Amino acid sequence: MHLYRRPSLPALAFALGAAMVATTARAADGETPVRGTELDRFVPENAQWVATINIRQILDSPLVKKYNAGDLIEQQIKNDAKASEMLKAIGLDPLRDVTSIVLAGPAEKDVEKQVFGVVRGSFDLTKINDAIDKIAKDKPEQIKVHMEGNVRIYEVKNENKKGDKVPDTAFSAFLNKEVLVFSPDKQAVQDAIAKSTGKKATKFAKGLQPLVAKQEAKQALWFSVLATDEMKQQLANNPQTKELSEKLQSISGGLALTQDAKLTLRIAVSDVQAGKNLQKQLEGYKTLAGLFIKGNEGAKEYEQAITDLLDSIKITQAGGVVSTEITVSGDLIDKAVNMKK
Repeated sequence: MHLYRRPSLPALAFALGAAMVATTARAADGETPVRGTELDRFVPENAQWVATINIRQILDSPLVKKYNAGDLIEQQIKNDAKASEMLKAIGLDPLRDVTSIVLAGPAEKDVEKQVFGVVRGSFDLTKINDAIDKIAKDKPEQIKVHMEGNVRIYEVKNENKKGDKVPDTAFSAFLNKEVLVFSPDKQAVQDAIAKSTGKKATKFAKGLQPLVAKQEAKQALWFSVLATDEMKQQLANNPQTKELSEKLQSISGGLALTQDAKLTLRIAVSDVQAGKNLQKQLEGYKTLAGLFIKGNEGAKEYEQAITDLLDSIKITQAGGVVSTEITVSGDLIDKAVNMKK
């Protein structure tokens, strides 16, 4: 079972008490609902990045409904025999019972070993616990159940292949009937349990909550990342991004889905001049992309569609923040779909 690699398997991983990722659109018992611009209170203190997927907003968006993308995802799950069998056993429909997904963690190497996830939705704990207990009884080498106070922690062994970066073990726990947390780090799960019972206070890395607060609430997905020394060093190794590495403070972005798709990327740097320089550099990349398309015979069939896409890109600068907005119209998406057909 692979907990973090295959998008079609989060439901299976969840069912086995191991992994699915989250933020929320539905309030847990006695909790304040997360609205997309507030950090989920279970995000660890060491987290330097956070990414949120609002499942309901995606599936209910006009664009996704138009192309029946939800049906395609459902079919993918059905095509996975093990996932389908497990979901049926616990009575879970991930496309209807899960509302949102959040991932968070430190921006370091081997991030998959420290990633932390929260899944929010509506879960039948009696049915789920019974199903997992049965698996644990039949396959004790794969799943173990531990108790942390009154909360069950599931320890799941992954069936890794040579070269896999997926952690060998994952831990997860249902904090209540609407919140599931998971991580390869057992302590992170224990800390979340302590927060849910009031034994541990919620704290966030400096600067992360203000960065998240700038996100638009009605986005299908969004992410925010604080610049770290390791990130800056990687940028410094590239001559084209060396100047940016010295000034970078954060990167954030999001995707809004309506009749169109709007992608926003914001890069924050330490001073106005650095912002102006970055805007100029991005405008240069946009111009070069246009020239490349016009001069590429192999891209003639797609030239107009790509040109329309490039024309939709707006790059603005306000102080030390450079914003890039890309709006993909419904008409352009239709053209792309027809080209593929």
